[in-house]
Amino acid sequence: MTWAHAGRLAALLQLWVFLGGYVYGLLAILWRRFRRPAVQQDLSRFRVSALKPLRGLDPDLEKNLQSFADIQGLSAFEVLLLVDDEGDAALPIARSFAERWPERFRIVVGTTPGFANPKVASLAHGLAHARHDLLWISDSNVETDAGALRSLITAWREAQPRGRRPTLIHAPLVAVRGRGLGARFERLQLVSYNNVNIELCRIAKQDAVVGKSLFLHRDDLAAVGGLEAFGSSSGEDYLMGQAFRKIGTVLCAARATRQVLGEETARQFFDRQRRWGVLRKNMFWQTFLFLEPFTLLGVTFVTAALGLLPGWALALGLGVKIAGDVALFAAFAGQPPRLLDVLLLPFKEVVLLSSWVAAIPTRQVNWRGRQMQVEAGSAYAPGSQSPELPSEDDGQFA
Repeated sequence: MTWAHAGRLAALLQLWVFLGGYVYGLLAILWRRFRRPAVQQDLSRFRVSALKPLRGLDPDLEKNLQSFADIQGLSAFEVLLLVDDEGDAALPIARSFAERWPERFRIVVGTTPGFANPKVASLAHGLAHARHDLLWISDSNVETDAGALRSLITAWREAQPRGRRPTLIHAPLVAVRGRGLGARFERLQLVSYNNVNIELCRIAKQDAVVGKSLFLHRDDLAAVGGLEAFGSSSGEDYLMGQAFRKIGTVLCAARATRQVLGEETARQFFDRQRRWGVLRKNMFWQTFLFLEPFTLLGVTFVTAALGLLPGWALALGLGVKIAGDVALFAAFAGQPPRLLDVLLLPFKEVVLLSSWVAAIPTRQVNWRGRQMQVEAGSAYAPGSQSPELPSEDDGQFA
């Protein structure tokens, strides 16, 4: 066998593994989306405290908070708006909601010291003020409705049909609105890559938990060590999922979390994907280096450019990816994707591959305006935080 022949076989293997994994994840997550639950939960039975950490002016922040104000039907429902300090730009908007709906919104200012992860520090401070035991952790750049909350509660109840067991519920993701080339990349990237990986990780008995929207009981959180157990890590959502799997269960809800995008450049998209790549590399480097290339369509583009793949194989891979991403976006966003988003998908895949390569040699990430160094297991290196710098995610707990 010549080296050229071996290269062509390797390229075809990468393509078929990519297609097999992608189609499996696609069908599994669509089944989860449209599966009818045994019992659709009545919200009037539940008392929920939502913890919503804010930092800066997220895109459409007022609309996002208004979607929480519009939720009706629960026995009791409060939204704790968490800000780090009195100088936060989100505080005036938070105050306006607390003044208009004092029975729904409360403001909690401050953080718990000793946490390297600033989001967890904010949540830990806010948790002490929550009145109810059912907790809904929701990021600041998320909009919602009663249907999304019912989906979380329904999944939580289905996980414990014969009595309480520690349960963590997360949700699929879909990005909506937004402007700029980076937003066009993000809309199809978020709905496909994250949601397909949720199902692929379950095969390996892992849980690809993304902390945009989490639902759990206060006692269950205490059973896995509380927020204190995750305060030094940048991958607190993934590690929380692993902790819950050991003592209970982790489930994905049917309805997607709607992440609201703002103005985003291609460079911001690249920087965010590189940061997430650094985190994944430091949490499980073998998977990152040796398995992730099989999930990247950009690798297929490279092998085709090197003459290792015939044109029909490249067309097949691209066609399946476009059709699948369009179906996923329509299923979770409730509308078809924009035509230009679809046409730009090949360029997005090239940027995604570039960000994966760029994540290999570094442990530095820019998060919440700070340069931080990530160690093995996604822990922050002690003293690695630099002074405030412009961030690719300024105002977002992304």
